[in-house]
Formats: sequence, C-alpha cells, structure tokens
Amino acid sequence: MKSGPIWKNTVNTEKMPYDNDKTNRLENENAELKNRLEDQEIIFRQSNILAARYYPATRRIVFPSKTAEVFGVETVMENFPDSYVEKDYVAGNVKQFVDFYESIRRGEPTGRNSTEIRIASGEVRLFNRIFTTIYDAGHNPLYAVISLVDITEQREQFLNAEKWAYISRSLKEGNIHYYDYNMTQDVLERIDGNSPSIYPDRNERSFTGVARYVVDNIIHPDDRDEYLRIFDRKTLLLLFERGQMEIVTEHRRLDNEGHYIHAQGVIQLYSDPFNGDVLAVVVIRDMEKTIAQWKSQLNEEARELLTDSMPGGIVFIYNRPGYPFYSVNRGLLDYLGYENREELEQAAQGYAFNLVHPDDRRRVEDSVAEALTQGDFYRVDHRVLRKDGTVMHVIHRGHKSVDHEGREILIGLLADVTELVKLQEEQKAHEKKLQIAVKAAEEAARLKSVFLANMSHEIRTPMNGVVGFAELALDDNTLSEKTRTYLNSIRLSAAELLEILDDILDITNIEAGKMKLDETEFHLPDVFKQCEAACGAKAGEKDIDLYFYSEQELEKILIGDPAKLRQVLLHLLSNAVKFTNCGIVKLSATVVSLHDDRIDVRFEVRDTGIGMNEEQ
Repeated sequence: MKSGPIWKNTVNTEKMPYDNDKTNRLENENAELKNRLEDQEIIFRQSNILAARYYPATRRIVFPSKTAEVFGVETVMENFPDSYVEKDYVAGNVKQFVDFYESIRRGEPTGRNSTEIRIASGEVRLFNRIFTTIYDAGHNPLYAVISLVDITEQREQFLNAEKWAYISRSLKEGNIHYYDYNMTQDVLERIDGNSPSIYPDRNERSFTGVARYVVDNIIHPDDRDEYLRIFDRKTLLLLFERGQMEIVTEHRRLDNEGHYIHAQGVIQLYSDPFNGDVLAVVVIRDMEKTIAQWKSQLNEEARELLTDSMPGGIVFIYNRPGYPFYSVNRGLLDYLGYENREELEQAAQGYAFNLVHPDDRRRVEDSVAEALTQGDFYRVDHRVLRKDGTVMHVIHRGHKSVDHEGREILIGLLADVTELVKLQEEQKAHEKKLQIAVKAAEEAARLKSVFLANMSHEIRTPMNGVVGFAELALDDNTLSEKTRTYLNSIRLSAAELLEILDDILDITNIEAGKMKLDETEFHLPDVFKQCEAACGAKAGEKDIDLYFYSEQELEKILIGDPAKLRQVLLHLLSNAVKFTNCGIVKLSATVVSLHDDRIDVRFEVRDTGIGMNEEQ
C-alpha cells in the first residue's frame, strides 16, 4: 500500500499486543464450566488421586498445585504432551503415554492406561491414568479431566507374588540362579534378586545379548545352537501369545569350578496386568543334584528364602484334614497383627482357613483342593481377618510341595492389596460423580448456546427496524441539521449493536463447529480504509495518530473473507485506541510466505499504551 494522507511511516514502539478478545471470552465461559466441577475438585484434594485438566484444542495441561508438586512441573504446561516427553519425564512406553492424549484430541469420551513416570524426587513410579472428556453443545471436546493413581507398591506386591511362586517351585530340583526379564522392553531387571551387573567384563541387559554371552562363555559347544533356539525373544513372545507360559530346555553349562554340569533352564512367562508387559522368570536348575540332597536342604534353604527374605505373608500348612499350620513367617504375623505363631494358631483354632473372611472361605477351600488334586499352582483373591477385626484384601498364591521328611505341604503366599482395592473403590465412586458432573456441564453448555442464539435472533428483528426507520427518516430533506445528527447517531448505534449480535452468533457457531469463511475478491487497502473510518473519530478525540502499512505485494486482489478480517482488525484497533492515551497506534500487514495460489500474511497492531502481558 502506497503512502497517502492516511498511511504513515512505520514507527517502532514498545509492545505488540495480540488481542484475543474472543479467546478470552471463551476462556471465561470455560471457567464457568470449571466452577460446576467444584465438588469434584474437592474430591481430588481429599483423596490419594492426583488430577490434571487437558485442553486438546490448545494442547495445554493444567495441574493443581498438589499434582505439580509431585511431578516437579509448573501448574500450566504448553505443547503437551510433547513438552513433557522432551524433558525425559516419561520412563516407560513413550508412545503409550502420547497415545493417551491423542485419544483425548480425537474426542473419545474416556480412556485409561498405566504409565511409568519420573516424579520430582527422580524416582520412577507407575501411575494408572483415566480421562473423561467434557464436550460443548456441538459435542466438540472442550477439555478432559484426568485422574492419576500411584499403583507402584501394588504392582510390586503382585509381581513379587507371581515371581516367587515360580521361583519356589524351582527349589524342588535345586537352582543355580534365576533372572528377571521384561520381555516387552527387552531388559534384564534382576538376577538372583540383585542388580543385573552379573558379569564383571560385560554390561549387557537385553535378553538376546545376555543369552549370546552365556552361549559364548558358559554353554557347552554342542548345546549352543539349541540353547539359542529356545532363548530367543521373538520366539518366546510368540509362544506367550499362543498361551504357552512355561518353556523347559536342558543343556550343559560350566559351574563355578570350570566343569560342565547338566542343567535345566525353565522360562516362566507371565503378564504385568498394570501395563500389559510380558515378563519372564528364567530359573537355571542343577540337574546333578539328587532328590535326597534337595530334600535335606529344603527346610533350611527354602524356608530361609521364602519366609525370612520374602516380603509379604507366607504360610506352610499340612496337606491333611484340617490343614493345620506347619510354619508361618514374620511378615504374615505382622500383616495380621499377631505377636507370635502360638497366638495366631489359637485365633485360627488349628484350622488355617478360619483366618479367611467367612464369605470367601468356601471359594478358597475349593481352590486349594483343586490344586492338591491336580498338583498345580492355585491363585485366589480374597479377604482375611486381622486380629483387631479389620478386613485385609490379599492376593493368595500357592502350590503343593514336600518338606525334608517327604511330607506333602502347601506353601501359600499372601500379598496385601488392601490399599489398591480401596483406591479402586474410590476411583469408581469418583468416576460416577464425574459422569454426573460431565452431563451437567454439557447441558449447561447446550442451554447457554441455545439462549445466545435465541437472544441474538430476537433482538436482531427490532434492531433492523430501528436501522431501517432511521435511514427512512434521514431521507427527509426537511429535517434540521440537529435532528439529522441525532437520527444518524441512532442509526450508527443500532448498527454497532447488530455487529455485537453478529459476534454473539459467531461464538455459538464456533462452539458448534459451524463457523464458515467466505471466499470473495477484495482489496486489502479497502479493508484498512474501513478500519480507519471506524476508529479515526475515537483516535482523533484522544489526539492519537493512526498508522497503516502493508507491503506492495498485498495491494493485489486477494480472495478471502474481508468481513471477518475487518471484524478481527477492528477489535484489535479499537482495543489499542481504548488503552492508549497518547502517541500512536499502528496496523501493519507483512508477507510471511508465498505459494502458487496462497499467501500467508501477518497482521500486527502496535501501540504506545499499556499493552497486554503474555498471559492475556
């Protein structure tokens, strides 16, 4: 645009506010919806559940102070979840973490998964995440309420129960050592209960890498091909998918003295129910040992391992009518609140299952009886009664074995999951209340949109009448100048009110996803002149200079929606004039990029007024 009486030279000023009046209004309306969830916010603060609110349109997440403190982040994060991933806070499956928020962006009503996250202390914790989406009247996602529950301890107790059940069975034959693998992540997590740095000259943690190292350094040359065929990660994952949970192989391997011995490798596969990962316990058994040797060591080694070292409650009972106690560990006594075994036996009246909640007792007895008949493991989740009468929820694992005298016994392991059950019950109650709040918020959004649309249409009819009659009256040549001035003011004021109604309708259309843009030819200088005409009088009253500038490329005929463009620019200009007491207000248009049939333009408004901060 060439310079003229209106278009003045560019002047650099201090601030370039980007007015987002409509966005601010929408955020205020969202704030009203947030207030409707006040009860749910109170529930979050009173429970062990952490919370967050995610806005898919802007990719912004808002954490309450409690949640932000736990994760060591700001209460508001932009460009989420990418900004969170970039900071390396996600310790588990990154794709699974990102997909959770992509589900929100797709408008799904609810979803859940489990993810390992590094919290403020640097510790990695496993969180169960659930979102529920709140929609506007047009069923477009406004934001999602996210709850997070730390299930790290519950997962550890569960996995310990599963793992030690498999390890204890291996003690029948005697074992050299065992490995804990995460097959999904391809990581060696523990060996013999210790960190995986088992070979001084190698720091290998992948399943395939460790297997290759063992083959090259420990396995007999004639058994290496078969060993690698069995100890193949892809093959084992495929077998797991087909339902084969236990794989056994025999081979020869070097012992600590450098001699080859016959050994057996047992790979037990199982699933982590908290995140779906496939886990494996690999137990290496010494087949050279005799049954007699193993039986002589069971009472000392197995009981020491399973009763003194194992966290949780372990009970040994005889496999005969009445199931009297054989032995119990300190963990079980502590869990149930008894000082010693004698006190526990007295409370149970010699029958171990008297400690089980009466409503669950028959189910536990049937599970144990079936395991004894089939000679297999059993699992049953049930409740037990503590000494003080309170109820404890447990995961109960067990199997049949023999003691050093050859007597059949049952080895049972109890993992306390009371807190997990409590959290699950709290979460279910929270989800139910949240669903009620979601329906209320959606109904409020719908009624608001209906009211705005009806109000705008009802007011538009009489306002059009005011404009029309004012224009007819102005056609009368006999009017005095004073009367004509009054009528012209009425016409202009009515026209401004009609524009406000258009803005209200625009808001409802945006929320309903029905905003349409015209594609007509126009000249940008004409739009600038219209803006100058609308704001010039007010600027003149305040002795403010208006500057307009556009690059020459923009003087060509453009195709777009000049009315919507003018509407946005007038909002920015009028706001700048309103908050500027002296100096200048400048509107400029510059070319960002050119394509074959497209031009990207940047519009900026600068003023010497108070401006806006970044948040506004």
